[in-house]
Amino acid sequence: AIAGTVDADAAITGTAAAPLVTLNTNTTNLGINGTRLGDLSFDGAYQSGETTIDASMRQDARDVATLKGSVPMSLGWSHGFAVVFREGMALRFNTAGLRAAPLESLAPPTLHAIGGQILAGLALRGTPVKHSVSGNAGLLDGQLEIVPLAVKVTKVEATLALTPAAIRVDRFTASSGGGTLT
Repeated sequence: AIAGTVDADAAITGTAAAPLVTLNTNTTNLGINGTRLGDLSFDGAYQSGETTIDASMRQDARDVATLKGSVPMSLGWSHGFAVVFREGMALRFNTAGLRAAPLESLAPPTLHAIGGQILAGLALRGTPVKHSVSGNAGLLDGQLEIVPLAVKVTKVEATLALTPAAIRVDRFTASSGGGTLT
């Protein structure tokens, strides 16, 4: 179940062949399956063949993620509704730290006690349908429990480098019981 309070403002002006669209939303206390994810804000605008996006997820004053940039596209409804994406998408996803714990509500039931801080600086290019991702992502002080095995994994530290062709693990460590994996 999804919960939260949404406040939205939308405007559509222009013509069917050349519309101008704005959408501004604020969702407070967004939650999934009883777990609070945070507050989500989204400001988007379409005009002259491009959509601009400025979105953020705020868990608290310190734990924030942003998605900003543009998506070239055509939008119109003068001859039936049509959306056509073009190459040139330039989106950036950044977070200096999001708590991983709220993601437990999205995890399979075999995983519990998910924790840690997610870090990321990612660029999305191409189109929303055919895209590539590059940048860095990581997890600090991660933890989880694998329920069927009764295994608790702690001190998970991971750093990944993403390119359109590969994901490289630059660093990975984890502890369980008396052992450490590096």
